[in-house]
Order: sequence, then structure tokens, then C-alpha cells
Amino acid sequence: KKPWGWDRKTTIGPAWFRDWVRANRENQILQFLLDLAIGLGLPIDRAMVENGIMCHYPLLPVVDGTGRRTANYDEYLEYVNNQTTCTTPTFDCPVNRGKGTQMVGRLSVGSFSRQAS
Repeated sequence: KKPWGWDRKTTIGPAWFRDWVRANRENQILQFLLDLAIGLGLPIDRAMVENGIMCHYPLLPVVDGTGRRTANYDEYLEYVNNQTTCTTPTFDCPVNRGKGTQMVGRLSVGSFSRQAS
């Protein structure tokens, strides 16, 4: 938790793969593949494969626990109302098509009915 919201951290790559690479770091085939990837100029190194790539992204609260809008709400509305024209999402151009709407999942008790047998 930060004063402005939350600093979410995501590690790219499944934990089982990183564990397998660490356990098999002396494997000649694995070494060859890593050397090949590095030799081809891919932005990768052994530590990255073994530890994963840590990415950070902010989560800003737009509504507080009582349902009141926070200071971030106007910036949030500006973002979701920005109808971009790009077709492939990137950091510079997210594909927004919601016209200011957002889907929020909610548990609905009794929404599933059982069929009579």
C-alpha cells in the first residue's frame, strides 16, 4: 500500500518454469537455448529467466469504501471516455471502446436455477 493507492507487482513467467530453470541451470540444452537467445539479441539474460521479470503498475482508488468518489475519479473518467483509434493495445494506446462504461462483476445470489429432473 502506498499513499496514492497500491503498487501491484506481477512477475512475468510461471513460477514452475522459473523453479525448473533454477534446478536445471547446468543442463546443456538449456544453456544452449539461453546462449542462442542472448546471441540473437533478445533482451534476456539468465537472471531474468531464473527470477522472472518484475512489473509494477499502480492501482488508484476511484471510489472509497463508502461509495464516494475519490480525487482520482475525474482522471479515471477522462481515461475511460478516451475513445482511442488503435487496433492493437499498447502502453501508449490502450484500446478503449467503452464510451465511459465499465463492466463490474457482482455475485448474484439465486441467479442460477436448478432444472427439475
